[in-house]
Amino acid sequence: MTRRKRRPVAVAGSSTFPLTPALGAAVLDLLAAYPQGTVFWSRGSAGFDEFVVMACGVMGLPVEVVKSGGGADNWLRDAEMSRECAELLAFLDPRTLHDENTGTSHLVSKFMDQKRRTRAYTAAGDRLVYVGDTE
Repeated sequence: MTRRKRRPVAVAGSSTFPLTPALGAAVLDLLAAYPQGTVFWSRGSAGFDEFVVMACGVMGLPVEVVKSGGGADNWLRDAEMSRECAELLAFLDPRTLHDENTGTSHLVSKFMDQKRRTRAYTAAGDRLVYVGDTE
């Protein structure tokens, strides 16, 4: 019997997501809850995504950065991530939660187009707030 390789999990957040120590700890708890061997994919963008990459390194969690050349290349990278990853953890800045023109919102749309599991969170003060899940 051939063992199928586990697909990566994408983690992305708004560059302006309000990272506080309490919110950062809540994000780390979500990542730590995944089974051993889960590989996380990040866009590596400034702010939230950089935090995830550094935190995974400290926690010993495998992470791969999927960079783009900017502009239209961002859209292509998002499409690739939605095809290759099993699911997406998205963290949306509460100030831009309803703005469909952000990079994180675009990534959410691409994952939903591919019918991939998508879980979204935002923040209220120092609390991580669950927005929804496609499952």
